[in-house]
This record gives sequence, structure tokens and C-alpha cells, in this order.
Amino acid sequence: MTPAEQRVALIDALAALVMEDRRREAERDPKKPPYYFINISHPVIRVFYLQWLAKHNEAATPGDLSRTRFELSMLHPAALRDLARYYQEQGRLQNIQLPQ
Repeated sequence: MTPAEQRVALIDALAALVMEDRRREAERDPKKPPYYFINISHPVIRVFYLQWLAKHNEAATPGDLSRTRFELSMLHPAALRDLARYYQEQGRLQNIQLPQ
């Protein structure tokens, strides 16, 4: 698997776990809005987001999982590795190779 493919696999795995955490938080307090990592309404981030959507053939309004994948794709590799280690320590992320 190439480093780029490893990164995509890691982002996909992490996105699912982040979504689980967001759902759990929403169930805990339904009146509290879900958290996001990045404000996609920011003018600069919006440009990146629209480019990412086009690159990934997301024609329709994407769902939360797609948005989460975008947010994770914006993180530095070291931040992704730290997030992966966080979930590995919880025993929630297994059988994933961390990119260097």
C-alpha cells in the first residue's frame, strides 16, 4: 500500500470513529450542536472544501461522514498519527498501518 493509500485508509477509519463520538455526544445532550474541527464557512477553507468535493466526486451536498473525512484530510500527518494513537489506546482502532 502506498503512503497516499495508507493516509486515505487511516482517514476513513478515523472518520468513522469521530462520527461515533459525535453521535454519542449528540445523544448525551440533544440541544448541543455537534462539534466540527474546521469552520467550512471561512472563505479560504470554503475554497479548499469545494476543491476537495470536486476531487472526490461529491456532487450532492455531502453528509457528516464526508465532511469529517475532509476535516481530517486537512490535518498534518503528525496530528493524524496522534489521533490514531488516541483511538488505538482506547482499543477502538486496530489493524491500521500508520503512515510515516
